[in-house]
Amino acid sequence: MSQPWRIAATLAATTLAAACHASGGHGVSATDHGVTVTVRRPTTSTSTVELTIKNGSAQSVCLGSASFLPQSFAVKTDQGIAESVAPPVPVTADCDTLAAGAEKTQTVDAGKGFSRLQMQTGRLCYRYAFSGSAPGAAPWQGAGMVCE
Repeated sequence: MSQPWRIAATLAATTLAAACHASGGHGVSATDHGVTVTVRRPTTSTSTVELTIKNGSAQSVCLGSASFLPQSFAVKTDQGIAESVAPPVPVTADCDTLAAGAEKTQTVDAGKGFSRLQMQTGRLCYRYAFSGSAPGAAPWQGAGMVCE
C-alpha cells in the first residue's frame, strides 16, 4: 500500500536539502549595539565556520580576546548545551579593536572539542562579547549567544 504523505515529505526534504546546498551553506546573525555577528557554516564542512563581525556603531569596539577561537562556540543538543573540551582562554585586558564601520571575517574550526555527532545533529552557537566607549560617552558592553 502506497503512502503518499511519505513520498511528499521525502520530496519536500530533498528539495529543501538541495536548496541549502545550492546556497553554499547556512548562516545566522544577530545585532547588538549596532555590531552584527554572523556565523555561516558551509555545507562542505560541518566543523568549520566563517565568522564575521561588522561594527555598525558610531565608535570603535573592543572584541573579546577569544572572539575568533573555538572556545567561543557551543553546541545545543537535546541533552542541553555541550561545551568545547578545548582549554579555556585566559581572560586578558587585551582586545582586538574594530573601528566604526569596519568588518572582520575569519574562518574558525568551531568543531574542535565536539563530536562529529554533536556537530551534525546539534545547533551550533556562538558566544560573543565586546565593549565600546567613546570620549564623553558612557562605556557599554554587548554579550550574548547566537544559535543556528
